[in-house]
Amino acid sequence: MKQIQISPPRASKEAWDAAEVLFTELLETIGYGPDTSQHLEETPRRYMGMLHELFSDEPWTFTTFNNPQAEPGQEGDCGIVVIRDISFTSLCAHHFAPFFGKAHVAYVPDRLLPGLSKIARTVHSFSRGPQVQEDITRNIADFLVEKLHPIGVLVVLDAEHTCMTHRGVKAHGTSTVTSAVRGALFEDPRARIEAFDLLRLDR
Repeated sequence: MKQIQISPPRASKEAWDAAEVLFTELLETIGYGPDTSQHLEETPRRYMGMLHELFSDEPWTFTTFNNPQAEPGQEGDCGIVVIRDISFTSLCAHHFAPFFGKAHVAYVPDRLLPGLSKIARTVHSFSRGPQVQEDITRNIADFLVEKLHPIGVLVVLDAEHTCMTHRGVKAHGTSTVTSAVRGALFEDPRARIEAFDLLRLDR
């Protein structure tokens, strides 16, 4: 068993306290200061708490195990491993509006197997902070390639962006799907079709 410690960057408490003061000033500037309504009294603190939750991630360990099927003298393989419907939430870097949905991961293992919960942990970790969906998708795939050295990886994210469904064009019910494909699942069309079929979102 191999363990890789993941330690995401974290802002200091002083930085978050300073941000709360600035957010209070912003609300006051646009006429919604904490003293204008009892419902806004604790809003700066609550808002910073929400951002802290969406931005921060606790250190965690990416655990891997040796794949017995990859040992010398062994025949066969694990085929395509699929983890579907991993819920995630992130923030649009353009509007700071939430987007949320499901992540689906397929990979063909070589010598290393992850604990299945570590795939979900990877999705949650890379969804922290303001960003775009395309980057999350690509970063998850590249991370799994780096840590597992798999034969192939496919990552699909299907998300609703509130910056599009609740403002601007207000295209309610619209979802955005992005994918990142690596290794044999990119190079072999038949394997890629099989992986996408296993990840079908209409089941």
